[in-house]
Amino acid sequence: MKFSLTYILFFCAYLINAQDTPPLPPSPFIYGKEFLRSDNWTTVKSNKHQKVKGTRVYFIPPTDAVQSKDIAGFESDNMIVRVFEQIGRIETQIGFFETKLLIDKGYSITDFNTKLKINGDKVAYMKGTNGSEEAIMFVTGDTNKIIFITVNFKSDAKTSKDVKSLIESFYWAKTEKENAFEYAAFEIDKDSVYLNFISGGLMYMYALKSKDASGGLMLSQAKTFYEDIPKADLERQLGRFLGEIESKGLKVELKKYGFIKLKCGLRAYEVIGETETAGKKGSSYYVMVEGKVYDFLMDFSSIISDPVIVEKNIDYYRKILDTFKAE
Repeated sequence: MKFSLTYILFFCAYLINAQDTPPLPPSPFIYGKEFLRSDNWTTVKSNKHQKVKGTRVYFIPPTDAVQSKDIAGFESDNMIVRVFEQIGRIETQIGFFETKLLIDKGYSITDFNTKLKINGDKVAYMKGTNGSEEAIMFVTGDTNKIIFITVNFKSDAKTSKDVKSLIESFYWAKTEKENAFEYAAFEIDKDSVYLNFISGGLMYMYALKSKDASGGLMLSQAKTFYEDIPKADLERQLGRFLGEIESKGLKVELKKYGFIKLKCGLRAYEVIGETETAGKKGSSYYVMVEGKVYDFLMDFSSIISDPVIVEKNIDYYRKILDTFKAE
């Protein structure tokens, strides 16, 4: 099944930047029979539970689902389950949880609930259909951490039953030691000079440390981000990504682009641009890096449009690039 990188990037950025917000207005939709349990429920980790590497989340997956080699989650011919764990507060995220996220992607909403609880933690989720495919977005957490889960799956009775069982087996082992870099095939800013780490697992998110620069970094790895584009064709991969971004409403005006060689010796393709979304202007800096096994996409962005600050940002981003290493 297709992995929608741009959609996940947008939603993750949405979670990171979310601030306190008033409750959502009543939904205009009429929903069918609820897919998940409508009351509170508890789960206990059993010997059937499997950990999602890079997180402290456990599921009992269907027998045909395996741990993904490329993302934090499980996959089979009929479903893809993606998970990440980040710093955050669940009350804020539930306030931002909107049906619009699926509707804008072309889905019809069939279930929406922000009143669930699992093991005492608040849960918000929505489910939608789009032709032969269905999708679920699921957010839970406490005052310190957010768990964000997406499931894309084929619309048939057996797969729907498997997905329902998987979600309802969810267990979050809060007391376990975190290791968000179980999947990471790279190293960046090892001494934490430039970046503050926020979360990993699905992708790796950082905030900038500098008072003179603004923005953040979202870093993703994949054997190839687009199956129909060769791994070594960095220009086309990044071009496709930018095209998808624009289709989601973020305008990008290219100012500079071309191949660069990183300090670690790897080939890379960079794009510097000016952005605009919802009337707000900003700057962007994207880099696609070719490694031996994986490619790496770095998305640096800022809502700052002041040319002086943008120049400082780019300089800061390049110092971060100098710390990047991968095989």
